[in-house]
Amino acid sequence: MSEISASPSTRKLALQKGVDLEAQAKRLGRTTIGPEDLDGGPAPSALGDTSYWDVDHAQYGPVTEEPMSRFAKVAARNLAAHRRSSRR
Repeated sequence: MSEISASPSTRKLALQKGVDLEAQAKRLGRTTIGPEDLDGGPAPSALGDTSYWDVDHAQYGPVTEEPMSRFAKVAARNLAAHRRSSRR
């Protein structure tokens, strides 16, 4: 059995369109595939749209980089995952 999760209707649609679910899941970087993933559009970036953060903060004054705590890293990952899943 495949490690890819897809509904029977999605599997049928993939078969009709000639889409390999394993290859599509690998291309998208996911293990769950829905019918909207079979359109053949470009693969989403692993980080999503980051253009909002493309700001030169140095124009407002001195900028320093400080390491994030483990808690902050986990929270950021969870918030990003929620944002990605809530867009569907």
